[in-house]
Amino acid sequence: MPRPAAVYGIDIGKNIFHVVGLSCDGTPVQKVRFRRGTLLQFFARVAPSIVGMESCAGSQWLARKIQALGHKVRLIPAQFVEPYVKSNKNDIIDAEAIAEATTRPTMRFVTVKETDQVDLQALHRIRDQMIGSRTRLINQMRATGNAPAAGRFIRRSPEPRRAYPPSHERDCGDRRSRGRRTPTDDDPWDRRIGRDCIARRYRQRTAVP
Repeated sequence: MPRPAAVYGIDIGKNIFHVVGLSCDGTPVQKVRFRRGTLLQFFARVAPSIVGMESCAGSQWLARKIQALGHKVRLIPAQFVEPYVKSNKNDIIDAEAIAEATTRPTMRFVTVKETDQVDLQALHRIRDQMIGSRTRLINQMRATGNAPAAGRFIRRSPEPRRAYPPSHERDCGDRRSRGRRTPTDDDPWDRRIGRDCIARRYRQRTAVP
């Protein structure tokens, strides 16, 4: 049976949730624990109040559910809750520290995100990871393998990978004498003509007698 409280602190777990209720003067009035299925039933019977939780991936979903029941939810970064944790740390003490930190007037809170915002944030994080993986692969290709050992050049950009012979094997006679760009430039026509010239010169120089 819920008891009247001004602030509730929830210590989130995978299956077990510990809840501590504080009165207006900060005195603990209720300490209980619930399973995931009964937690929302408890807050559905409680009068509208302030509910505090540590900010994490699971707290966003739970915050939206509790907000829908008429409560005011405040998410706190974990490093700001730690100073309020007393000795002999356990789940109930953590929940009490969260409730106490929720009442501080200068505390910094995390905004409760909507489902679309969470999905967009996950999309951006996955994209950043893919860009980082691509950059690491490009750097690995430029630093290892037989291309550097053979004196070949590999682009830094994420364009299709292509190895070029050394600079003294890259010139094409009349093209260099006219001061045109080298075959490694980005113009499609130059790349096509330059690739054929490079391949021909390279076959001539590496041909076995």
